[in-house]
Amino acid sequence: MFPFSVGDSASKEHTITESTVIAYGNVSEDHNPLHFDEKFASSTRFGRRIAHGGILFGYLSAIMASTLPGPGTIYVSQFIEFKSPVYIGNTVLVEVKVAEIKSNGIVRLINKISVENVLVARGESVVLFEQN
Repeated sequence: MFPFSVGDSASKEHTITESTVIAYGNVSEDHNPLHFDEKFASSTRFGRRIAHGGILFGYLSAIMASTLPGPGTIYVSQFIEFKSPVYIGNTVLVEVKVAEIKSNGIVRLINKISVENVLVARGESVVLFEQN
């Protein structure tokens, strides 16, 4: 019935660049100095500028909409727990895995985001998969 099964997974790498942070900040209107001001950020526990958490959320959304479950996917809910900061220049590995499929098209996915095999975020998404 569905073109995917429980246990199926997909992943994609993304490098967080200066232009990624600028574009996200402009679209979201989030200009927190932790993301944009090196002097400010260097005085915090992070020691340097960090990427917006919303960028990671966007990468999760993109992989679900384009790959797994795929086109026709729309968010119902998202839980994400940030474990460690992501810095400009880091390459993140975004992974989603199908945990549950309901007959009405509701799909639960487990999310994992890592940098150099270190978990930086994890969570769970619930999406609606619309087949045409």
